Amino acid sequence: MPGVPDNAYGSGEFTLSALAAEGIDTTFCGKCYLGICSAGDAGGENSEERTVLLEQVLKTPLYEALRQNTTSASWWSWSDNIQSPLVLGSPNRYKQYSVEGIRGWYQHEGIEIPSHNVHFFGDRRENIPPFSHLGFNAREISCGSRDPELYWGTGMVGYCGATPEEIVESKGVINC
Repeated sequence: MPGVPDNAYGSGEFTLSALAAEGIDTTFCGKCYLGICSAGDAGGENSEERTVLLEQVLKTPLYEALRQNTTSASWWSWSDNIQSPLVLGSPNRYKQYSVEGIRGWYQHEGIEIPSHNVHFFGDRRENIPPFSHLGFNAREISCGSRDPELYWGTGMVGYCGATPEEIVESKGVINC
C-alpha cells in the first residue's frame, strides 16, 4: 500500500497479504464475525493503516452489517480494556485471553459464539499452542514464508502473511 506506513517489525510500507488482497470473504471466514488481536497498535490512532484494515481488509457480510448497526464494532481497544472486536497491545503468548475478550464483547452484543467455533490465525509460532487451553481453534499461517532475519533466523514469525489456502475451518491447534 504505497504511502501507508507500517511500524511493525522494523517499519516500512504497509503490505497486504495474499489473503487480504484476495479477500477474507473468499474463505470460510466469509460467513464469520471478525476480530483483530495484535501485539502492536495498528499504526496508531487515526492512522492510514487502521483505515485500510477497516475499509479494505475486514470485509465479510456479517461483520460489515454489524459495523453499520453497532458503532463499537469499528472501535480500537486495548487488551486491558476490551470494548470492541479490534484489540491492540495483546501480548504474545497471551492472545488467547484477548480472543476470549472479543468473544465476550460479541456475547454482550447478543452474538453467541461457542469456543469450539472460534478460529485464530496468526503468523507468530509461539502464539498458537496456548489456544488449546480455552478450547479455541488456532492455526499458524505464513507457513510457506518465514522471516529469515528476525529472531536469529528461527522462523518465529511469518514473512508475508496468510494465503487464502491457509484459512481453513479445521479444528484444533496447528503449527506449521
